[in-house]
Amino acid sequence: MSAAFSAYSAAESPVQILRSYEMITSRDPENYARFFIDGDTVTAEGYFKGKTVDGLYLKSGGMLTGSAETVRVYDSGKFSAKCAVSAANAGYGVLWLAFSDNTGVSYYLKHAADGWYFPNNRLYERSEKVIENAVATDSLTAALYVDETLDIETTRQTLEQIRAIANEVTAGMTDDYDKARALNAWVAANNYYDIDAHEDSVTLANSSLRYILLTKRVICTGYANMYSALLEAAGIKSLNIRGGAAYAEDSGEPGTVTYDDLLTKTMVHEWVAFWYENESRWVLTDPGWDSGNTFENGGYHFREAAQQYFDAAPLALSLSHRADRAEERRYFDSNEFLQSGGAAAFASVPETEPEAEPEPTVTATTTAKIVTESPDSEEIAAEAADNGPNLLVRIGFAFIAVLFIACATLAVNLIKNRKK
Repeated sequence: MSAAFSAYSAAESPVQILRSYEMITSRDPENYARFFIDGDTVTAEGYFKGKTVDGLYLKSGGMLTGSAETVRVYDSGKFSAKCAVSAANAGYGVLWLAFSDNTGVSYYLKHAADGWYFPNNRLYERSEKVIENAVATDSLTAALYVDETLDIETTRQTLEQIRAIANEVTAGMTDDYDKARALNAWVAANNYYDIDAHEDSVTLANSSLRYILLTKRVICTGYANMYSALLEAAGIKSLNIRGGAAYAEDSGEPGTVTYDDLLTKTMVHEWVAFWYENESRWVLTDPGWDSGNTFENGGYHFREAAQQYFDAAPLALSLSHRADRAEERRYFDSNEFLQSGGAAAFASVPETEPEAEPEPTVTATTTAKIVTESPDSEEIAAEAADNGPNLLVRIGFAFIAVLFIACATLAVNLIKNRKK
């Protein structure tokens, strides 16, 4: 733990916020924009596969400026756009590049007397150090992320399904980058952020891979776990990144967690970095924020979204993400760990044999499946209790649950405001 970064503390040296007037959003040649700022004028160019740009806008102080008239879409699919905005009081705004399917990508801007700029807190330098000092998740924790009951057969079935999905989604692909992009899109499209969990409870039980495959319901940790497990199944090394996240409301006003909060507040979010061997670099990706789907009031709600956070460029990601800790989780070592009795030291043997329960049915699929009869949180928690975790594991569950609840609170606010 000493090598990894802890949550930001006031004892660290203050970070001077610089001004950047040019920013590329991603190194993905299929989904990117390059922005240029000159005073109160913003221009953009780029390409988003399968998307048609129909406007560039700035939201600030509850006002929307910009238009679709300045957008030019070329035969190649590339675009250019311009947004001229009048001077405003110093403060934050949201740059919004809109697509014809009612999706889009957005980024923080800040205004000063001489015009707009991208605030640059150099948090990408922190992210690089966090990744350099990544730690390995212990085998027990990795196994709990697969199946919180630590059942050998259920763990085997779960990992088999993960491998089947990865093989199907990446069939015919040879480049790891293409595989990772396709898996990110699958995770974003086929899972639903569980807003109801914020109202009821967020636990390890409803964040395990087993639970996600059965219900398609996730929180930010679930998105990251599913994505990194699929990457491992595809033979791609990855890290789960924990840290803070900030967003801006569609009104153009700072959200509940603001850009400035990234340097001063403890928040919980999780995303992924994977290693791209062909270019010898870590690729930063947030599949949760690339998903528009929600589960709310007992119903599944699909919403198309753009792949804004796949291979997010350093400055672009640092506008909303702060890395604190990087972990390598080897989910596929769980079988060997459990079969060798590795979990025995962490579980007490029940005095009487618990009543046998039917095993969950797992079936590989690459399309969204709405489960009408799924185990609820209380059932799964009871099943976990039947496996007899001792005090150490219970304390671990409680600690992880606290982190998940904080994560859920942030993500619920983010998704609700993105839906407006």
